[in-house]
Amino acid sequence: MLQFVRLAAQANITAPGISYEGQTVSAVEIAGRPDVDAGELQASILQPANAPYSQQKVDETMAKLKRDGRFQNVKAEVTPETNGLRVLFVLQPAFYFGVFQFPDAVNNFSYTQLLQATNYSRQEPYTRERVEKAEANLIELFHQNGYFLATVEPELQTDHIHRVVNVIFRTKLKRHAHFGKIHLTGASTPETQKLERSLHSLMARVRGAYLKTGASYSLKKLQSGCDLSSDHGAGNRSEDRGRTYLGPNAKENHPYL
Repeated sequence: MLQFVRLAAQANITAPGISYEGQTVSAVEIAGRPDVDAGELQASILQPANAPYSQQKVDETMAKLKRDGRFQNVKAEVTPETNGLRVLFVLQPAFYFGVFQFPDAVNNFSYTQLLQATNYSRQEPYTRERVEKAEANLIELFHQNGYFLATVEPELQTDHIHRVVNVIFRTKLKRHAHFGKIHLTGASTPETQKLERSLHSLMARVRGAYLKTGASYSLKKLQSGCDLSSDHGAGNRSEDRGRTYLGPNAKENHPYL
């Protein structure tokens, strides 16, 4: 199984006959060695991000990294992504991602949900950037679900025998948020009163849009409340500490809507 993972991970290595010359490079990372400080090797990276791909610069970078003397070999993996090419310089012998674990969060979120949030891929050499991105994605997931004070600290467990890096995301969800005072903005007084009644109506309960001060925070319920208020002529919403706003300009200020 481990051998299959390594072969799959190497599938992205630039194959003869495939040219990425001139395409935009979105990211350049040093991969495969959790024991190496990638910052120390930045001077050897001649292929910059946010610049056209140059096979010559990639080859020169690999040669320069090999001359460092600490690595048996260096391979370049190029992966086309939505915003450009992701270029990995994989230091050999390389370590690959093993298992992602979330021991403190699985009581509140499914393992599948957490794994999807981290954009996990076992078929990938270790990079510090991937761990940092996974951490940021988990924080965003927790914020979306009302855990605005949540913290995440990745812990690496390196298996030198199988050359895999398992990552344990130590999580403190802390207190779950509740809806504060709900404000309706951008409408006349009669319209505001009508909207307030709509958010406490039977239809609001049926559509999962019943909003009440002190109720447990739910992004889905907030979205439903916005949809219901849109039907009645208001529309958007945002939040700050202790308040929820529904109104025509609020959506621009809400990070998750």
